[in-house]
Order: sequence, then C-alpha cells, then structure tokens
Amino acid sequence: MARKIAVASQKGGVGKTTTAVNLSASLAVAEKNTLLVDLDPQACASVALDFNQDLLYRGVYEIFMRNFPASGSIHETEIPNLYVIPNNIWSNNAEDEIMRTSLNRTMLARSVEELDDDYEYIIMDSPPSMGHLMVSALVAADSVLIPVQAEFYSYHAFDQFIRLVKTVRLSVNPDLEIEGFLLTMYDERTKLAHEVESDLRRRFGRLVFKTVIPRSVALAEAPASGKPAITFDGRSAGAQAYMRLAGEIVRRRRSRVKSRV
Repeated sequence: MARKIAVASQKGGVGKTTTAVNLSASLAVAEKNTLLVDLDPQACASVALDFNQDLLYRGVYEIFMRNFPASGSIHETEIPNLYVIPNNIWSNNAEDEIMRTSLNRTMLARSVEELDDDYEYIIMDSPPSMGHLMVSALVAADSVLIPVQAEFYSYHAFDQFIRLVKTVRLSVNPDLEIEGFLLTMYDERTKLAHEVESDLRRRFGRLVFKTVIPRSVALAEAPASGKPAITFDGRSAGAQAYMRLAGEIVRRRRSRVKSRV
C-alpha cells in the first residue's frame, strides 16, 4: 500500500516544491516506485521535471474537472520508478473552477486511493496557502511533511499551519500524521540557523528529521534544466541531503509509530 505524503506549508519560499521534487526523485533512485502529484497551480514541480504546462492534455485538471481516473493522468519521467500527475491549469478561470470543485474535499482522496497498490510512495506538492487544494491534499494524505526554513519569519509562521493540520484531523482525516519537520535552506554559518534548529528539536523532538537541507547552488539551478538535483549534480550537498532524507523516510516507515502534535 502506498504511503501518501503531503508536502505542505502555508508560507511560500520555504523549499516546499524543491522538497517534493527532490524527495520523489531520491525515493525513485532508491528503487521505490513513486508518484509525484503537483497540486500547485503555479506548476513549479511539473516544470522542474520538464513538463510544459501548455502542452499537457492530462493532469490535475482532468481529475478535478472531468472525473478522469487518476491512473489516466499519470506521466512517465526520465527517471526509472518516478511518475508524475502534472499540474495543467492553463488559466485563472480554470483555477477558479478547480477551487470550487475542490470544496468536495474527498475527491482527491478517492482518486489517489485507487493507486494504492501501484506505488510505494505518493508525494503531493500543495499550494503555499491554506486553501481548498491544500486541504484536499491533507485529506488525501497519510501524513504531512512540513518544510521549515531556518529563518525567523518562516519558523514563527508555521504554528498556524499546525492548527490547520489538527483541524483536518478532527474533522475529516483522523489518521493524519506528521511525517516530520524538515529544516531547509540551512546555513550552518549563521547563529540564527542553529537557534531555529535547537528550538524546533526542543519542541518536537523525534518529529524533526535528522537530515537538514543546506543552501545549495545545485538545488537552485536544477529546475532550469528540467531535472531534480540527483540527476543534475548527484554529488552536490543538496542532492545528497535529499537522498539521506529519503532514507530516513523509508526507515521510519519500517518502524512506524504514529506521530502527532
């Protein structure tokens, strides 16, 4: 059965899409059959894997608006074991339609549930806002991975998001877990980064991944090539960090203990 993980944060610019793309690619390289679902209307995850929004005829739009089965919207990538349901919302009008449709917050959950036996991991990249598409991802997920940028504003903004996770758990998805908090854009030279890490680990203990994602040129440059970091520059610090994160997630799944806050 697939482990369905929503990568989510209400704040933009914290490495959410970078994490969704590179974690998915790293799991695939580790020979885990993985599906990435791009729920962000900006389609950055799709672009990062070299999918051109304007040329796509199957994707998230068809699932929400045309009742297509999720299996009919899956695309292969150049990486073995990595598949994508890209975002192909072409206009603001289409986005508005999907927002209205996603008020039915179990639609996505039903769609991805049919893929349970086909993948080991389903990673969902959600929009950087606490709207209906993000809630749909949390309803469909087994767990949520929360990127936390090692800077003041990002760290102090995510308490509101945790309240949303608790609300979804109480109202519609009682089994929703915290997969973990992931420190991103970490600059070990700064005192603030160490202070944020120390406080996060003090508050949430084992829910904070041991892996931290450093600031990395390869992570910044890889999307322009249409490749994840592991195939763009596999020896880079960023690519290696996401391989370690994939390893942590696989090990956690083997010895799963329900993780809540």
